[in-house]
Amino acid sequence: MIQARSDEPALEYRFLKFDTHSKAEKGLNDAIAEGWQLVTYQAAGDSTSVTHFVVVSRTSQPESRRFGFGA
Repeated sequence: MIQARSDEPALEYRFLKFDTHSKAEKGLNDAIAEGWQLVTYQAAGDSTSVTHFVVVSRTSQPESRRFGFGA
């Protein structure tokens, strides 16, 4: 495992999952407004249900690091 020195910025990732396109769009727009960048977007499902998966990342400064995912 490679670890950043405690005084270096770290790259954070967040995985988001939504059950509608409009929720995915709003969630991504909110994340971008908070300084996150889109890494990948994928939608999967059938004619009755589609799940939207979004991965975002950002560089965090050492004093603001949070471990794990979630808001």
